[in-house]
Amino acid sequence: MIGLFNWFTKLTGWPVAFFAFRTKIYYEDKKVQGRHIKGPAIIISNHTSVFDYAVYLFVFFTRTLRFQMAEVLFKKKFLGPLLRMLGGIYVNRDTYDFSFVGKSQSILEKGGVVGVFPESRIPRPEEKRPLEFKPSAAYLAYISGVKIVPIVTNGSYFNFMKRARVLIGKPIDIGIWWDGNKERRENLAVISNRLRAEIIRLTKLLNKKSEADELRPPFYYWMNNFIRVTAALPAAVWFRPKVVYSCEAAKRKYKKGVLFFSNHTGFGDPLYIMTCLWYRRIHFVVSQEIFDNPKMHFWFDTAFRTIAVDRENMNMNSFKKLTAFLEAGLAVGIFPEGHIKTSDEQVDDFKNGLVLMALKGKVPLVPIYVEKRKHWYNRLVMYQGEAIDLVKLYGNTPTMAEIEEA
Repeated sequence: MIGLFNWFTKLTGWPVAFFAFRTKIYYEDKKVQGRHIKGPAIIISNHTSVFDYAVYLFVFFTRTLRFQMAEVLFKKKFLGPLLRMLGGIYVNRDTYDFSFVGKSQSILEKGGVVGVFPESRIPRPEEKRPLEFKPSAAYLAYISGVKIVPIVTNGSYFNFMKRARVLIGKPIDIGIWWDGNKERRENLAVISNRLRAEIIRLTKLLNKKSEADELRPPFYYWMNNFIRVTAALPAAVWFRPKVVYSCEAAKRKYKKGVLFFSNHTGFGDPLYIMTCLWYRRIHFVVSQEIFDNPKMHFWFDTAFRTIAVDRENMNMNSFKKLTAFLEAGLAVGIFPEGHIKTSDEQVDDFKNGLVLMALKGKVPLVPIYVEKRKHWYNRLVMYQGEAIDLVKLYGNTPTMAEIEEA
């Protein structure tokens, strides 16, 4: 009956939840743990609001969640009966009644999913979050042998400007943390602290992923997508692009953060590279002077979503913005000569910001050479080399001499 009422609630309440929370779900490793939980499991989470449970109800749509809930919620006239019908596990924090542990264990033995907020209450605004964890989740995992799935939420609900964001972590087997030389109480205290540390770590990861998303607000790419779709065929016919690879390894397609760097012979270079590397949306670095030009601003900002930097005053904010795009798994394109090469001589010296950005963003550097077309009817030819992994070459903290060498 509880399972049936859960499905009724999810199916009828989904439209409301969709607009009230607009939940964005992230994963630490989706291949290890996605939205569907297989078999018995214990969910633990930070606690930001009474609506946390409502959000998770729709995040894990395919499973019936049986959360441990405080006695105060069951005293509400409408909410209490509703929570009982949804399968809420009654926890009386004012007594020494531990029957909720036995009930939780019974649910797990039947292959169910039990949810626990180890903080046991919502932190007050002035309190440090998360609060110290109670040992109930660790104890339940100990007596049942079931893995714990940690999740975190940003608690942004009923906010038109911000979305609810949830991060699902990888399952934890507390057995790997158990020390046979310690007493059970001491082990549970240590494991509870480690679980709290895990929630803190996942919260930082969620914040990082949220910040990456905020680089690209809703409809950020609408004009870019329109141009890519409508210009794809004309560009392919006009330029007849051809990509030549230096070796077999150079043919790799880059789906995560990557920094493409190229020679620079004209204003059309970004267009040429985007035509050849059709599978990625590349954010090219342009000078602030060009970006601010009234005649060019729309194209460089709204249409192509370039990243503007002041070449005369490359400050830390510009550097942080560039590395933020790379850390968010986006593709960035840069012309490290710093200017258009008008002569036919060899490529000019590179600025070392290219190396610093790749190191900070922890991304590969992919070399590109665009062959200058002598006539409009010549075919567009681009050469792509094998990716350069600076961390493998110099480690995480190279010396300035090594950076110059790179």
